[in-house]
Amino acid sequence: MNEEHNKIKIQMFGNFSMTAQGIVLDEEKIWSTMLTRLISYFLCCRTREIPSQELIDVLWGETESENPAGALKNLIYRLRTLLKRTWPEYDFIITGHGTYRLNENLPLVLDTEEFETCCGRAADVNEQGEKIRLLTKAVELYKGMFLPNITGEYWALSLSTYYHSMYLSAVKELAGLLEEAERFEEMSRVCSLSLKLEPLDEDLYCLSVQALVHQNKLYLAREQYHKAVDTLYENLGISPSQNLRKVYENILRQTHEEELSLQVIKEEMDEDDNVGAFYCEYGVFKKLYQLEKRRAERLGISEYLVLVTVTPRQEIKTDSQAYLDILGEAMQTLRTVLLNSLRAGDVITKYSGSQYLILLPTCQYETAKIVVHRIEAGFLNLNKKRVGLQFGLEEMGFWDLPK
Repeated sequence: MNEEHNKIKIQMFGNFSMTAQGIVLDEEKIWSTMLTRLISYFLCCRTREIPSQELIDVLWGETESENPAGALKNLIYRLRTLLKRTWPEYDFIITGHGTYRLNENLPLVLDTEEFETCCGRAADVNEQGEKIRLLTKAVELYKGMFLPNITGEYWALSLSTYYHSMYLSAVKELAGLLEEAERFEEMSRVCSLSLKLEPLDEDLYCLSVQALVHQNKLYLAREQYHKAVDTLYENLGISPSQNLRKVYENILRQTHEEELSLQVIKEEMDEDDNVGAFYCEYGVFKKLYQLEKRRAERLGISEYLVLVTVTPRQEIKTDSQAYLDILGEAMQTLRTVLLNSLRAGDVITKYSGSQYLILLPTCQYETAKIVVHRIEAGFLNLNKKRVGLQFGLEEMGFWDLPK
């Protein structure tokens, strides 16, 4: 067998896996979070001996155990058995005096180490082509967050933050170099892929829009700008920065859109108009509520506000994963019901992790009650889990929305 075939390739970005001799051992095959955490920690500390107490602290933290040393030995035994069964010719774990370590003779290739090496070498070279090559390889190695399924661990969270920050720096530097080299299609591709991994970075949106402008794809550039504005406002509650606005002004200058007629602007705004209720984030909802409240007071008409709360009926801990899964599925189902049950002109927003607010313009009390019953019936028809709904119904003006 050749040397390349015998290498043990470790992937920690995006998910965890070990690959050697055509055999892949991933989290699904390991089938134990504790074993995944243990082998991952060994790999992260593979250059040193690890005291038993350190492993106990990492694996069990402050959890009380009658025999933590025994539990560790049992877990080490299970890991050794799994690895030996997968690759019989390798001895992975060496036992010392109160310590454990990975066999230093293993032909390991870690994506994290390759990533760091590429970033480090890119920082040391001045030639543009070589710098682009190294940064491109680094960006391709980063397939997602570091060990995403165990980021709750303090050591994994720290490394995850470190690598993600390094990745963002590499992407932005690479995009800038590709722009200088007038390799705009590559620049656009790099930005698009990075936004899938980090959809809330305004600098990446700026670079993405610039790449499209350089390719004279002005319509797509404008669409990307609006997507950036909507995403950042909905998730972070922030308006576009001066840099992002400057990028957009550049688009306007090139397309002369500042001179468009009112009819063209209206047609453009109508392009994505959908039949049915209007769903928006809370900040927009509050503005619409205030506008409708003024209109109702001026015209003397009644309008109603509805608060719908999802209430899991199962007796489970509210902070458990099962509770969160049931709640998340129910909220998604409820959103579908609301969008399909309400009128065009009705407005919906997610108010909390378990609540939606509904604005019913030009609506009488009896009609509002019919709407509530329709929502409840539609939800119960779709949701088979033991989840119920609670409703609050008030005429607009009796309820001031919190900031």
